[in-house]
Amino acid sequence: MLGHPGPDGPDDVAGLLTAHRDDGAEVCCHASARGALGSRWATLSTVALDPAERRLLVHEGGPCTARPSAWTPVTAPML
Repeated sequence: MLGHPGPDGPDDVAGLLTAHRDDGAEVCCHASARGALGSRWATLSTVALDPAERRLLVHEGGPCTARPSAWTPVTAPML
C-alpha cells in the first residue's frame, strides 16, 4: 500500500505467506497424517530472493516455521 513500508527481510515476507486452510487462503500447507497416499501435500521449503545482494535465502519448511536463524543463504559470485 502506498505510504507504508515494505517487508524488512525474509522473516517479514515469511510472515505475509503464513496463511493456512483455516485462514481461507492455504499458502502454507501441512500434510495430513490421515490423508491417503497421493493426496497429501505440504510446503517443503520457503525461498526469499534479495537481488540487490545477489542472494537467495532458503528455509527448510513452510513460512510458518521460519525464524531468523532458520535461513540458509546462498550468494552468487560477482562476474
